[in-house]
Amino acid sequence: MLRHIQSLASIILLLSLICPVYSANGFVGYGISMYKPPCAHACRSSITNPLNCSTNSNDDMGITWIIEKSPEPDCYATNNAFLQTLAYCIYSHCRTESNSTLQRYWEMNVAGSEKDQPLPNQAYQQALQNIGFRPNITANASTALESASLVSEELYKLNWRTLTVFEEVEATHEKFGLVLLLTGAIIPIGLSFARFIPVPTRLKTTFEAYVITPPLIGHRHKVPLFNTFNMPTRGQALFIAYLIFINVVLCAVGFNSADPSAWYTSNHLEILTYVSNRAGILSFANIPLLVLYSSRNNILLWLTNWSHSTFLLLHRWIAAICVIEACLHSAIYLHIYSAQGEHSSESQRAYWYWGIVATLAMVLIVPGSMLQVRRRFYEFFLAWHVIFFLLAMVGCCLHIYYRYNFQWGYENWIYMALAIWGFERGMRILRFARHGIRTAQVSIVDDEYIKLEIPGIAADGDVYLYFPTLTWRVWENHPFSVMTDVCQASLGADRFNRLNAVVFQDNRMDISRILQEEVSRCVGTEVAVIVSGPARMADEKFMFDYTDFV
Repeated sequence: MLRHIQSLASIILLLSLICPVYSANGFVGYGISMYKPPCAHACRSSITNPLNCSTNSNDDMGITWIIEKSPEPDCYATNNAFLQTLAYCIYSHCRTESNSTLQRYWEMNVAGSEKDQPLPNQAYQQALQNIGFRPNITANASTALESASLVSEELYKLNWRTLTVFEEVEATHEKFGLVLLLTGAIIPIGLSFARFIPVPTRLKTTFEAYVITPPLIGHRHKVPLFNTFNMPTRGQALFIAYLIFINVVLCAVGFNSADPSAWYTSNHLEILTYVSNRAGILSFANIPLLVLYSSRNNILLWLTNWSHSTFLLLHRWIAAICVIEACLHSAIYLHIYSAQGEHSSESQRAYWYWGIVATLAMVLIVPGSMLQVRRRFYEFFLAWHVIFFLLAMVGCCLHIYYRYNFQWGYENWIYMALAIWGFERGMRILRFARHGIRTAQVSIVDDEYIKLEIPGIAADGDVYLYFPTLTWRVWENHPFSVMTDVCQASLGADRFNRLNAVVFQDNRMDISRILQEEVSRCVGTEVAVIVSGPARMADEKFMFDYTDFV
């Protein structure tokens, strides 16, 4: 039964990753084109003249005319001189594009790039036919556009180059983000499958003994170093080094410059903007990966031989990288707008302060997740973690919405992360339903240990226990590390292993204090528990008589 649940869960997870992306048309370069066709967008960007726009007056003057330097979408959609100038430019430069492509562009982009905007009052072919003659005057950007005119060829080429290079770089951002996400998920699977390669046992054992399992430094890898972090094994350190290396490399390569650009005053400013955007996209791409690594119902736990504690270690490192990239993205844009004297105006926009909210929420997760905080105030750590994670996700989504109105698919990284997070919570509920509420026998072993004996459950590694009757915070769960000692009964059907799950007692944790108080009131205390274990918890047919949690 468990295998069927796991298979179904795998399919649901894959669909949860694909559906949000499909519904929003993917990413730039992968289902989304920013400037298609580039020739038409270059024509549109090259017409910057003030326009004569009509407006209704409340007095007896009837219709008045106003010259707008920054016209509204309604003005673009109704100004004949603008529409005819744009139509002739498109006709001159987009000869290889089909009429259907040009008409679609015309309807979607002439008035602007917002989702809700007016349609032009003339179709593309109609505007072209209404010109009546070949324009012979080149539009002067500083004067109002009064009739169909030619677009400066030099200005057109400048805009075409700027737009095409920018879209190429944006597509590279997304490609590198996908590289991070996919390699972070596929490499652990590939390395785990490598154990099936027929290699002499002695060679395999020697390799693991010297390269994989020893701590990176010293002789112990599960003992906190300077009470700050656990020393990884050499194998774990190699993968952590890969994660750091690939993020640094992908932040530094794959840039191209329009040089000169219609948008940026210098090549330095252009590349700096691209680096900031790259850091932001890579930070987004790391979010689904770090959520996947932290999940107890992690699909990688089913496909690899890596432990949950290993994925939690990777989760912390990839989260640190994600926060650094988010801070880099914010710091570079702060520098750019401050240097240009635009910070005071730009910082008033909604996208700016929601970006600040998202970045600060990510940063604030870090101190609340330090080892000493997790050990002494585990319940506080859980609440802090979830609250600021969700705040960061809301901030990221609103940052993208107010800046780009969800046009370019950047929000799909957040959708993927939330889909994984929601899937994991749903799988917990299924596991609760499968195991039900158990009764645990609680006893004090000594000053440092409390023993919980739960019939009918077998586990290995880490498990998480809920105590629904001990506290009103029924959603809180507490980690217990399983230690096993093998007790052999008679051979055959009656043979079993007894698993003793031991957790080092910390009297400063609320649940430990509550359990001690329960035991002190009466001998042989029984408490209700809900077991949420790792993805590889044993099937009932392989379960043993008892699991002890100390």
